[in-house]
Amino acid sequence: GTSRRSIFQEEMGYIRGGSETLVQRLFDELKRMGGVVHLNTLAERIHLENGRVSGVTSRLGFQRFDHVISTVPVQTETSFTSISTQAAPIGLAASPTQRTVSGTVTLDPAVDDELVLLTARQTLTSGPTVAIKFGTAGVAAGPPPGEYAYSLTLPIDPPTLGLYTPALPITLTPQPPAVGGQYAVRASADGYTAQSADVDLSAANATQNFTLTP
Repeated sequence: GTSRRSIFQEEMGYIRGGSETLVQRLFDELKRMGGVVHLNTLAERIHLENGRVSGVTSRLGFQRFDHVISTVPVQTETSFTSISTQAAPIGLAASPTQRTVSGTVTLDPAVDDELVLLTARQTLTSGPTVAIKFGTAGVAAGPPPGEYAYSLTLPIDPPTLGLYTPALPITLTPQPPAVGGQYAVRASADGYTAQSADVDLSAANATQNFTLTP
């Protein structure tokens, strides 16, 4: 990848060769790990058992999977699939309460010019695990070297989940109160082993520090 910086010092990264480079790398890595990619294979039905996805029916018949990633269907490369219209909007209520998880990410061995990424994920009841927010950590002022500081502000109200259906509007169902404020925060940097930690923001702000090693 590479990047470019505007006169206002905002930096944007992009992939050399375009998004096809990323897709090809994913394809190659799946094959290396023994995976099979079926092209031009429409998922005709997603099966549920006890509130969880159990498999998919396609032209190949029913196939059982441990995990299924489902996206909004797009018929062709140039077509659009509507998930909301002015007549049938998706109503999103604002989260009135937010709290912050902050801390440090220490790289060992120490490097002060690395891109350190933070991701806050939330697992929904009988549903997917969703990345709620991404952020980066900045080099902390002063010693020790290799220490970065971060801060993520996140909603603590229970999220809502809506399954795609061609019949609009999509209905959003609130998750149980226990889901609100519960996150898995992940710190990662190129060349270091990523770390994750469960963080509870339901009652107060939290501090979570990480130390990453190769």
